[in-house]
Amino acid sequence: MVEIQTDCATLALSTIQRLYTTSHERPPQILVIGHSMGGLVAHNLFTRKDSDPSLVHTVVTLASPLVFPVVGVGSEMLDIHQRVRSFWNAINISVKFEHLAFLSITGGSRDLQVWDGLSDASHWLPSTYFLHLTTSTISGVWLTCDHLCIMWCKQLVLALNRAFFDMVDPTNLTPFPSRETRMAVIRSHLVSQPISFDFTLPGRPINPEPLQDFANCLWSYEVNVKTVVYEAQWTSHCTLLKLGPISQFDGEKILLFPYQMEVDDIFVCKNDSSSPTSPCLLYRLPASSIRKVKVPGADESSAHPRQLLTVSIDGQSFKNVFLILRLFHYGPASLLYEVVPPTRIGISQTLPLPNWSPFNFPIPLNRTQPAVCLCTTSCPQKQLPVFFRFHLPASQFAHGFALPTPVLSVSMSNCSSSIGQFGLVTVYFPWDNQVYHTKLRRHVENKVVLQSLSPQKFHTENLDPYVDVILEPTCQLADITVHYSFSQWLCQILRVHLLHASPCLLASHLLLSLLLEVASPFFGPCILADRIQNSHSPHFYVSSDLWTVNRRLRALLNTLSAILSLGHISSLVKAILLHVLSALLVCCFCTLYFILLPAKSS
Repeated sequence: MVEIQTDCATLALSTIQRLYTTSHERPPQILVIGHSMGGLVAHNLFTRKDSDPSLVHTVVTLASPLVFPVVGVGSEMLDIHQRVRSFWNAINISVKFEHLAFLSITGGSRDLQVWDGLSDASHWLPSTYFLHLTTSTISGVWLTCDHLCIMWCKQLVLALNRAFFDMVDPTNLTPFPSRETRMAVIRSHLVSQPISFDFTLPGRPINPEPLQDFANCLWSYEVNVKTVVYEAQWTSHCTLLKLGPISQFDGEKILLFPYQMEVDDIFVCKNDSSSPTSPCLLYRLPASSIRKVKVPGADESSAHPRQLLTVSIDGQSFKNVFLILRLFHYGPASLLYEVVPPTRIGISQTLPLPNWSPFNFPIPLNRTQPAVCLCTTSCPQKQLPVFFRFHLPASQFAHGFALPTPVLSVSMSNCSSSIGQFGLVTVYFPWDNQVYHTKLRRHVENKVVLQSLSPQKFHTENLDPYVDVILEPTCQLADITVHYSFSQWLCQILRVHLLHASPCLLASHLLLSLLLEVASPFFGPCILADRIQNSHSPHFYVSSDLWTVNRRLRALLNTLSAILSLGHISSLVKAILLHVLSALLVCCFCTLYFILLPAKSS
């Protein structure tokens, strides 16, 4: 069937080429999209000698088993995958394939037919040609999809449409010929970004902005606090919000989380002898000192994400300055502002080694504010800190799709009403584009599984994963615990090894039995009959009349019924469970060192 569909796809490409040839127009390059086995067909196109790779510029596959078949029903399917892998190996050495870009998208844990590892060809294809993403890591999606839903998921369709349109050169309305340009467009639209503080302002701004340029803006002040939620109602004017002072110590970072509020410009002003609640000269910060990250929006029914901003300022060049935000909002809006000290983001802040479920290990949070004010004026009521970062060092945690995974539990209570503010957890694995954003709900236990799709040991990066927790600022009480969930680990083992191994074992077991039943009349010696009776006697009975083909064919239906009988199915289920148990034991032994031994020996 795959070969027939490949013939059809090859014929379709050649037909499109002939249409443009007869009209004396240059045929445009085509973007090929395949779902499930259609993705394998799209890759199998390039293994044909009569195919023209120049007709295609990008291949997008959705939930496609590219690396290995889901069910190995025969040697032909294995040969197809082998040819596809040979094509991947030839990409680096063949000039005719250098323009191709490949994108593979999988649905995550909801897809019970094709698990993510079957679609990840990064071991064969370099990152300059290939990108593998799960829907839960795609910017603007952040959800898992089942095998069919991945074709019509609205958030995914919108993200892909934006990427496809931006891959077209607006000057000539044709796709960009450069593979690097198309891959950069795909990454900019689909790859989620983590919360980053690893950047500093390159230099001090020199010339102040004329205040008359902002004469129509209203000044607002939230000073002398480290954490504050600024709320505003409808206004037709822009707002200059004065915050700070900041950069009291080296390494302080700034977190901004607006809701229905546009932060157009960010300035700093010196902390002179004048009152902190008065206007000051504005020095514009360059765009390189500001990072914007897309995160899930407040409205779950909307596909529009929110922006989270981080600002990093050199404490030596900017000492004791105020931060000025130029804001626009046309309705109820809010802004979370927090100065994050280096003690809450440094590598020393590691996630504690968890216990096994149901024993949760509590994570202590230092939510105390400084006892003294930052200025000489009276201090307003302090708000509790909300941002915390925890690192997951490789010496203490093992990462992989079938390894024990820590589960983070976050509970928030004693919350007051707010305009659009909510909690957020961001999990970042610095390999394979794995960034997960999860919204937190108040008054419930939010569980976040810190699971990686691929093991860290296969990669050369020295960076360790980390998880960022942003508590809802209006909640006074927060409880964070971490534990290992045996049930979650077992479910993952069953998903990887049972749901995908059992169809393969069932099909191969059935086909082997039928093959031996039908083929036995054509092989002479009774050694075959003895071997069949000794090895497969629980599944069918071999007659002594090996040369009567008609009799064997008439008994085929009875044989099939015997194979599918309750007794033989139970023995087959036992074999599958034994396979799963073996995989579970292997995973257990691989991670025993990380789980049971103390941290010092790690």
